[in-house]
Amino acid sequence: MRKSFCSIVCFASFFYNTQFIEAITIEEALIAAFANNWNWKAGGTDEEMAKLQLDQSSIAFLPSVDGFINRTRTTGDTDYRNQQIYSIHENETNLGIRVTQNVFNGFSTLNQAKAAEFAAKAAKYKTAISEQELITKVLSAYTGIWAAREKVKALKKKEENLHKTLGSQKSALDAGASTASEVEQANANYQRAVFERTNAETELFTAESEFKKLTTLEPDDKIELPTIKFDIPESSDKLIQQAMILNSKIIYTRLLKEEAEMELKATIGRRAPSVNLSLQTSKAFDRSSTSNSKTRRHQLSLDVSIPILSNGTGSVPTIPAIQIASEKAKKAEFEMRDTIDEIKKDCIINWNTYISANALIQSSQYAVKSATISSESNLEETAMGLKSNTDVWVKENQLLESKVDLTNSQRQKFMASVKLLELCGKLNKGCFIKEKIKKLDQKRVKNVG
Repeated sequence: MRKSFCSIVCFASFFYNTQFIEAITIEEALIAAFANNWNWKAGGTDEEMAKLQLDQSSIAFLPSVDGFINRTRTTGDTDYRNQQIYSIHENETNLGIRVTQNVFNGFSTLNQAKAAEFAAKAAKYKTAISEQELITKVLSAYTGIWAAREKVKALKKKEENLHKTLGSQKSALDAGASTASEVEQANANYQRAVFERTNAETELFTAESEFKKLTTLEPDDKIELPTIKFDIPESSDKLIQQAMILNSKIIYTRLLKEEAEMELKATIGRRAPSVNLSLQTSKAFDRSSTSNSKTRRHQLSLDVSIPILSNGTGSVPTIPAIQIASEKAKKAEFEMRDTIDEIKKDCIINWNTYISANALIQSSQYAVKSATISSESNLEETAMGLKSNTDVWVKENQLLESKVDLTNSQRQKFMASVKLLELCGKLNKGCFIKEKIKKLDQKRVKNVG
């Protein structure tokens, strides 16, 4: 569990932003989330239990050793033609140790150990999957706060401009320079701006609430969009190739398939003949009416057990039990194939999302630049009396809308990058732990403990 936590701290080195000074950083948000997320900690216990089960499967290869003690008392009389000849009184106590080693059981123990090994590896990747999901949630909430704040700021200004435009149209209507239709259109534009601003504030509230739930931290006013650094594959085909090898979900389902197949072999193996070698040594104390002796006994035996009919109450599985194990193996294979198809689809979708977001960012940047120049030009012309305030507000609203589009496209690209990292199996990995993050890690773990 601690290694997994360190990998999260390592992963934080993927992100950097020089404006994060005295603000909640990505590193702090991730560490806080993993220090306070009980569901992720519960997943760590599954990994620990899988390791213990692997240790337990190794013990099955060792011989079983048991000690025994028994006491026997025998009494009897011998009669011959209704005449008592002699009486027997025997008291025998046996003390001993028995060592039993299984020699062969259809390789059931071996296959069971292999199944436990696959289960332990699968548990590790299951933890990695839960890590990636939590990381994605934290990053989505973190960037959602930034994007929503940017949109609220722009849409408030747009709402203010449209309110001014509505007032101007009403004044023009009173002066006979406008029509009722134009006033209603201005009012409709204003009401839509109110809705857009309210919707953006709802998005901000949702993102802040999710961030608080995940990290228990209060988002400050200095949250900025972080920059993500990684080598993106050259094409969606290259991305799929990497995902087939490194994706945690694919590896997890493959390991589950291998585990189910080993479980099936182990179940079938228990139907095979079982051969056990047993060594027993004991000492018998005989206290009888005829003798008083001590006897040492050593016994070596080879037992072969051949199952013929099993009712399912013992260790030998029934035919339906084997069929159940077979169906579980088929199910695991079907789920693995379905996961592979799902990951291939996600690779294509997120690759195209990333490319389209890049194109949209460039388009939005040009739109912002153009709208900025136009807005500044309108301000100059308004000062010279060549254009009205309404024209200025229209151009400024175009600039604000372009900024909102740019904000959306930047966040879309960031989250697509996060998804590409997850698909490549790199979302929970890093290469460097800063000393300050180490101290923060230790402090938070100590507080949680």
